[in-house]
Amino acid sequence: MGERKNIFLLARRGHERDEDQLTELLAFLWQQEAETLPRWLSSLDDTLSSSTPWEVQTQFVIPSSSRRPDILLTNGGEAAVLIEVKIDAAEGLEQLRDYRAYLLDDRIEPCRALIYLTPRPELIPAFPIPTDGTEDVRFFVSRWQSMADLLTADEETFSSDFFRMLAAEGLVTPPPLTAADWQLWGEASLVHRRVQELLEEARPELVSLVPRLKHVRPLSTSASYMYRIYTFEELSFALGFLPGRTIGYEPIMNVVVLNELLAPEARKAEAHAARTRHPNVCDFVNWGEWPTRSCIASERLTARDFAGQVRQAVEFACESIAEFRRIGYLSQAL
Repeated sequence: MGERKNIFLLARRGHERDEDQLTELLAFLWQQEAETLPRWLSSLDDTLSSSTPWEVQTQFVIPSSSRRPDILLTNGGEAAVLIEVKIDAAEGLEQLRDYRAYLLDDRIEPCRALIYLTPRPELIPAFPIPTDGTEDVRFFVSRWQSMADLLTADEETFSSDFFRMLAAEGLVTPPPLTAADWQLWGEASLVHRRVQELLEEARPELVSLVPRLKHVRPLSTSASYMYRIYTFEELSFALGFLPGRTIGYEPIMNVVVLNELLAPEARKAEAHAARTRHPNVCDFVNWGEWPTRSCIASERLTARDFAGQVRQAVEFACESIAEFRRIGYLSQAL
């Protein structure tokens, strides 16, 4: 049998920080391993404990306001729970007040609650709860890290796969840093600098791969991706490197492209069409509309000297642009 695939990690490739998709994946986990939902709810408050199975509905629309809470939980008339899922952006208080008003005015379940699921304490809104004894809606704040603490991480289950996906996106409580970690970080910074130098050395040749250069963007560097975008009249592309370890695959080199001749409204569909029709060329879509061709960096950059590896990186960029022309995503060379 082949290596077991983590469907959550696979789904998130190219969709990191997508809150709507993360909401759907969370609902899928609760449907596949139903015990994970009541375990989490009970950790928030005993009033959310229930022996009745929960029904999970995503992207629920409130009829009176057209608001769209991320998740609605119900369990046979006993409780109604709205969950707002966040990764980056903080929620507006008006939206949360609308959710509370819906639970107060339109739901008749004896237990009604609003849960705000967020990664960081600074994203927790200052949501006032009346103290005059009239409030019938409970408001809870939960962090992704607390949810992850309740998942089993050392077994081959959906919950362990979900935990690994959360870990890849920095949504779990990390282990304490050790002396070995600090040493490794120092060594890794030297590799990071050499990758940066490789991209700098490749720049003079990369700007000449396509006619009519318009501009070159600054080098973008982070712990998870290093790249530079080159924009020409007919296309933009970037040569980049991803360490990859945090999201389940080997360090890779990739080329992302964008057909600048396409109408903006058509770019997403054309990128995904390239992914569907030619997966041997386009292995995923980056930033929603940039088809991407990838390779394992250590298998492609095999030269014995740094200059030779720079040439190999440029060759990979040139080949990738040619491949996207061959499959019809880009026009033939002008």
